[in-house]
Amino acid sequence: MKQDYFTRLALAARWRMPPGEAKELLADYREILEENPRTEEELLRELGKPWTAVRLAADSGAYRRWLAVFAVLPLCLLLPALCTLLPGVWWLFSGAFPHISLEIVLLTAGLALSLAYFQRQGRDPLPVLLPVLLGLLIVLCAGVNWWVWRILPGLPLAADRLGPTAKIAYELLGLAASLSGIFGLTAARVYNRRWRALYVLSLAVGVLTCAVLLMLGSMDMEAGVIQWDRYFYRFLGIAAVGLAGTGVALC
Repeated sequence: MKQDYFTRLALAARWRMPPGEAKELLADYREILEENPRTEEELLRELGKPWTAVRLAADSGAYRRWLAVFAVLPLCLLLPALCTLLPGVWWLFSGAFPHISLEIVLLTAGLALSLAYFQRQGRDPLPVLLPVLLGLLIVLCAGVNWWVWRILPGLPLAADRLGPTAKIAYELLGLAASLSGIFGLTAARVYNRRWRALYVLSLAVGVLTCAVLLMLGSMDMEAGVIQWDRYFYRFLGIAAVGLAGTGVALC
């Protein structure tokens, strides 16, 4: 048995099957192949390609449920990034549903579904790279917001003074959050459920970035006194929920 074949088989099993079923299937294959070793050519001839072998053994219903989850969770990530690039999407939703906060809906749906789906099944070790990526994302988010909010006091018009540099910084932050979140979601399925923490934090960063940028781009400081406290506590709440959810996801 070549390790390449079994590695691809393991990835296919972890992607298409729930963790417990994937572990049992891989244990069975490992035992059979250790008792009767085969070349990779023989394995391909007898079992077919790794993805084909797993597809025949996997529960198609469970896999469809996973695909449904994998469709919803990235959508919660990508929609804030899309609204950052195309604010009209956000305003269209706000006009159609004036009493619903899209950012709260996305954050709540993504957080609840990711925590509920990737439930604890055995003791997963903490990936070494995970705390590093979480820390980098927090520092990046804090750095961009600190830099932008330093230049805000006393501005006549926030959207004009922000300029393209700050807007691009927020757009790149939203894009980084989306990419890291999708990576964390995929890794949580294939490798270790604790990677869901990266998805949760990325979701919070994406939602927060979109909300801040849209607020700054729409307010007219000449129109009157800006209720900074209301915005501050709103953004603080998003950040607090994101950090709390990340902590739960790490458990």
